[in-house]
Amino acid sequence: MRQQGVTSLEQALRNVPGITIAIGEGGTLAGDQFKIRGFDAKDDVYLDGLRDFGAYSRDSFNYEEVQVLQGPSGAMFGRGTSGGAINTISKSPFLENKIDFDGYIGNGEYYRALGDVNYVLGDDTAVRVTAMVAHTGVVDRDIVKSDRWGIAPTIGFGLGTDTSFTLSLVHQHDDRIPDYGLVIAQRPGSIIGEPASEYGVPRKTFTAYNTDRDVSTADLITGRFNHRFNEMFTVSSDTRVGIYSRYFQYTTVDRCDFTTGAGGTNNCSTVLFGATPTAALAGIGGGGPYDQMAGHPEHHDRPC
Repeated sequence: MRQQGVTSLEQALRNVPGITIAIGEGGTLAGDQFKIRGFDAKDDVYLDGLRDFGAYSRDSFNYEEVQVLQGPSGAMFGRGTSGGAINTISKSPFLENKIDFDGYIGNGEYYRALGDVNYVLGDDTAVRVTAMVAHTGVVDRDIVKSDRWGIAPTIGFGLGTDTSFTLSLVHQHDDRIPDYGLVIAQRPGSIIGEPASEYGVPRKTFTAYNTDRDVSTADLITGRFNHRFNEMFTVSSDTRVGIYSRYFQYTTVDRCDFTTGAGGTNNCSTVLFGATPTAALAGIGGGGPYDQMAGHPEHHDRPC
């Protein structure tokens, strides 16, 4: 993952045979969308062996390892796990002082910074904190952006002994403007639809509304107790509280064509083809708002 510059669970799984990653087909409202061997696996994602139910895009800043089990696994993970399961292993404290910082800069106003600090507090106690902040745009696209930050502190007691306990918190927040691309335009008399950029509309043109948002927050608190009696017998107990919130709203301009009828003016066809039709046929689609939180995020006005 480090060699490939992986920034999310989706990117970590791109090279795994048998896993298909959806990219928003049908205007899906969920975050990560995985299929294992053709079976829907969006509810078969685990974090440290416990199911991670949230509908959000998982960042990899706190990942030590990603595991994939392919094949029917209902006996291990419960009903519905037909294709398999995805399990991520979090970074955990260890008995050595260490500090790591990474920074990335790329096209499309891409900036990303990572921090990983492990500090020994005692003979068998240590604390580890990982953090991430990132901003991403899209090359040649106006308005579209993604702002993300996260932090994951973990404290471990009894490290290296027969009895250990770790307590961890993972917080991740996303604030992004979704992008559903350019409208498909159809020249009068033609049966072929092409992207509007083929007719001179700049690729950077943003055709959605400035109220479109995809804002999500995930908070997971996990306690893990482990006691080793001997080489053959170990008792462990894991407890987790997860709180997820999400506000999602998007707009799509589904078509831009030329058909007669009563109504207003189809600006799409007028601009592209120099005509003045009598019907407004820039079909508006989209979904939402989908609200999985008590309040709404602040909406900042942006030109469209």
